[in-house]
Amino acid sequence: MDVSPAPPWAELPDAVLLGIVRRIPCAFARAHVGEICRSWRRTLLQIPPPRPLPGILLLTPHGPTLSFVVAGDAWCTHPAFVPEAFRRARYFGSYDDSWLFLAVGQDNGHALFNLTDSQEEELPNWGTFQLHDRELGAEILLVAATLSSSPNVHGSVAGGILTADLPPANSMEHIAFWRTGSDVMSKAIRASGVGPLEDVTYHDEAFHFLTLDDIIVVCRASMAEPGSPGKIVVVDEVHVSIELGNIAPRDAHGYRDLRSVVSYRVEARIDLLMVEKLAPNLLSPASAFRVFQMIKERLHDGQVRYSWEELTTKLDGRMLFDGQGCSRSYEAANYPGLDAGVYF
Repeated sequence: MDVSPAPPWAELPDAVLLGIVRRIPCAFARAHVGEICRSWRRTLLQIPPPRPLPGILLLTPHGPTLSFVVAGDAWCTHPAFVPEAFRRARYFGSYDDSWLFLAVGQDNGHALFNLTDSQEEELPNWGTFQLHDRELGAEILLVAATLSSSPNVHGSVAGGILTADLPPANSMEHIAFWRTGSDVMSKAIRASGVGPLEDVTYHDEAFHFLTLDDIIVVCRASMAEPGSPGKIVVVDEVHVSIELGNIAPRDAHGYRDLRSVVSYRVEARIDLLMVEKLAPNLLSPASAFRVFQMIKERLHDGQVRYSWEELTTKLDGRMLFDGQGCSRSYEAANYPGLDAGVYF
């Protein structure tokens, strides 16, 4: 039986092949390289996977695509698999390890979906609410949510902002927590007296809910028994300690004819940052931006005061990719060819 000779590229020295593969930072592109021949696949197994690149999922009319920034303004784009039902979903956030938060279908079902392995996990779409002297069950609609850790980690807790289909006089936003893997939310905390909730970020082992009028609600939630003093609320076996604080007003000088059209929260290293996008109006592209760092100060009477301190220096090697509910920070030094800065 005739055996076709091996293609010339199959006999490349390992050092040459390793040099080629190390210049391919995109994990998707590396997978295609491994399909060329068996010897290339064998060499790929010897190389640690690259760091995950900053990426963005786009649901285009021609199908979902996943794009990664690889250098400067250069992107590599690949087709992405998203179930048909999820292509019409409302995406309201994301999480590390390729997890997406979304609301699916006309019944407002909620789910986590993993782009890497297509794993799905349901989120609650029903909750129990305390109205005066009685409890009332109702459908919920998540506005924003995040996790304390990957859904695959035992003890992971989800926290979110939701609205509920309650009688009009009682319809308002709630802060909710639940165990990942649970599809029913038994309790929620009514967000009364704090103004409209804007975003939620997990930072310093706590959920930080921020309002449009700069009130911060800090909630420490865990599956463990509460051992510290303070106000404790038991929510579907999740123990929550709540702390309220006002954030000092931000200085708005130096930006004539521009206004803040949207702001994003992002955890960067050990800091919680806020990126403010400035433009003449809501429909204009960004003309400038400001970056603030949250400062927490413990006062003599035991109260906590929060403030936003504007960073007047450079971002110190950080890349901030900003999107509502899914902002991320990366170290530019880990990605040769990329520069520190703010990406909208």
